[in-house]
Amino acid sequence: MALAAEVKSQEGKVRRTEGDGRRDPIADLWGANYYPGLGASQCIEFTALINIRPAQGNRSMEIQDAGTRNAVGEIVHALVGAGEPL
Repeated sequence: MALAAEVKSQEGKVRRTEGDGRRDPIADLWGANYYPGLGASQCIEFTALINIRPAQGNRSMEIQDAGTRNAVGEIVHALVGAGEPL
């Protein structure tokens, strides 16, 4: 997980060089923005350039698949927070 815009792009570079060689590690890398103080239902914006993946059926900057959005949301809430104020 990367938490800053500059770090998100670096995370992609790191993930490309790692992995077990069996699948593309970028396939599981999704981008989102976290806004503290907005509560659990509004603290995550599932939008980032890295999310544009026509080959995976995601044709926009927003994560379109509900299962992927839920997984990203669960990870963010568990590791970062659920929208509590700073």
